Amino acid sequence: MTEVRPPAAPSAALWERDEELAAVAEAVDVLCADRHSPGTLLVLRGEAGLGKTALLAETRRIAEQRGCTVWSARGGETLRTVPFNVVRQLLQPALVSMLPEEAREYLGDWYGIAGPALGITDPGDGQADPQGVCEGLVAAVRRLARRDWPLVLLIDDAHWADQETLYWLAVFAERLADLSVLVVVARRPGEITGVSARHLDAVAEAAGRPVTNLSALTPEAAAGLTRATLGENADAAFCREVWAVTGGNPYETVELLAKVQDTELDPVEAHAGELRELNRSARGGGLVARLEELGIDATRFAWAAAILGDGITVDLVAQLATLGPDQAARCAERLRGARILTARDPASAGPAELEFVHPLIATAVYNSIPDALRRAMHGIAARIVTDSGRLAGLAATCTGRDNAERALLILRGFDAMMRGENAEEIAEICDRALVNGRLAPGLGWTDNEWGVELLLMLASSYVYTDRLDRAEALYSEALQAYDTAGWGGGHLVLAHAYVGLAHRRRGRLEAAENSLRESLRLAERVGRGLPLYWTATSNLVDTLLARGHVDEAWAMAERHGFAPPYPSTVVLPDPRSVRGRLLIAVGRTKEGVNELEAAEKAAAARGHLNPVHVFAAADLARALTTEDPARAARLAVDVRRRAERLGTDTAIGEALRVAAALDTGQRAVRLAGQAVTYLESSPCQYEHAAARIEYGVLARSVPDLERGEALARSCGADGLVERARAELATGVGRR
Repeated sequence: MTEVRPPAAPSAALWERDEELAAVAEAVDVLCADRHSPGTLLVLRGEAGLGKTALLAETRRIAEQRGCTVWSARGGETLRTVPFNVVRQLLQPALVSMLPEEAREYLGDWYGIAGPALGITDPGDGQADPQGVCEGLVAAVRRLARRDWPLVLLIDDAHWADQETLYWLAVFAERLADLSVLVVVARRPGEITGVSARHLDAVAEAAGRPVTNLSALTPEAAAGLTRATLGENADAAFCREVWAVTGGNPYETVELLAKVQDTELDPVEAHAGELRELNRSARGGGLVARLEELGIDATRFAWAAAILGDGITVDLVAQLATLGPDQAARCAERLRGARILTARDPASAGPAELEFVHPLIATAVYNSIPDALRRAMHGIAARIVTDSGRLAGLAATCTGRDNAERALLILRGFDAMMRGENAEEIAEICDRALVNGRLAPGLGWTDNEWGVELLLMLASSYVYTDRLDRAEALYSEALQAYDTAGWGGGHLVLAHAYVGLAHRRRGRLEAAENSLRESLRLAERVGRGLPLYWTATSNLVDTLLARGHVDEAWAMAERHGFAPPYPSTVVLPDPRSVRGRLLIAVGRTKEGVNELEAAEKAAAARGHLNPVHVFAAADLARALTTEDPARAARLAVDVRRRAERLGTDTAIGEALRVAAALDTGQRAVRLAGQAVTYLESSPCQYEHAAARIEYGVLARSVPDLERGEALARSCGADGLVERARAELATGVGRR
């Protein structure tokens, strides 16, 4: 028998795939022949490495040559619990390219039902009916298929698709008789059980034809592939050993032959005995060793790519791997050359630039990451992903039914908080991540699976949306959990730092200072320059400034290196804003203005518009009052706009304080009075004290000055106390 090789085959995985390719070509012909032809469903089943993805790529090529529209999606091992993840990948690109009115027209009555599942509109207040959503998605494809005929849908790794997508696919498959669409589904055998397995079985039954079970290469095909790769001089014994070592797995065969080329091994019987060792080096632990040979930077890049999983871009990986742009580009090229990463098909949905050559490689790289580092990288990746703004659609339909959904909700809540979205909606998202107001089992402070960063994001989202009771409970629970478990190091540093943040926001400045000094003391043991060190330092400098201890704040900043360059990760509060405030407080106004301008620019570039977290614009407006009053006024208006968008009493009250500081006469008095009204309802007593004193000065009100002085004294805000007493000593109320 001679090998069967498809003409001009673009992939080695297409050897001996004549029957499968003929079935694909026939299905495409049927689809293109008549707009009213019935739909077709093909199911490809095979173990990892047998060429399912290559067949889907060839299906795309054949279909696009015939003028078909092709949409594709892939299941993800770590995203199985994200509802409608795969169907969203499949359909969203077609819908988001439309104007909102156009999408609403195409979906008609189903817009409000299917739209949230597809991530193109916000969910309503009630719980969506799963059957209704499924029917809406079927209707969406029906209408899009009429517009984009002939339409081909490709779903890879369906065994890793979410349950909601599989339910939709099973229902959709039953309706194909009156839908002119070609659907090709690729999956591994086994892998899943329960409801999802039953849905996949229903898909296969609806196909109306036998499932295509992919087989390994025959010895003859393996020999043909070996000679096509290494040259016709490869002898029969060598070729036979290639087949024996790889079991005829096309992916493993290609990788082994690439290793043979790399080592310049002559393909003759005398060297056949070396193939097993080469094969081990091309997979599993050998792959990891090969990765390490590329250098530490390339290894970090590959680890970061494995953590991100999907949507791999060089920029995102560079942030996670803490590599510069040029370093990251070189690592990406090196990993492409080593056949670990490859350029993503530009026709695929999403902004990703890279993907792993094969899921087996992605799994091997992911498993090679040390456990502690993997957890830490997941936490950092969560912040990076939120900064990229990709979570709203994913979290839109999550109800918090399991920890994977709860994690997504936390990420979405933190993202929305940083972007300054509506505080009520943020709190509602975060509340859905809790179980009866508490952390879910398996998602606690000492549980290793999800990492501490996720829970810190949750608590911090409450901090900056005026839900301080809930934030304080979470931070205190963290500190108690670490003390009880005997944990130290970075976990304890962060626990003390964030307890200090909660005290600072509440207005308990002395307690905040004590917690933050302890955090910084512990951070010194862990090492400078880490994000946790910045968190402790930024909070302590901010707290000392609030207390009025300016010289001490400056000395602290100098002693602990609180100056540029800043870390790429998110630090609460924003360190640029804090340093700008510090520079102005010590009289270095020009430097302070420059720092605040840089803070505002950096925050805007990342979409961080929460005016309480990034307060640079407010401080900048005050600093420019005399030098550039027109710009100061514009900044004040922008601060007010952001504050009203967030909608918290603290944010609006602080914006009104800025407006009052820029105005004069009775209008300034009125604005200051409004600030007091809002901040009196805020949980942030320091800001209330400051607003009360400012109003007392403007309104020449002794009672307000006295009340402001009492509030400031209870907060430990010595600077505000001195100011109030100085104003009272001048007899302000008798002017």
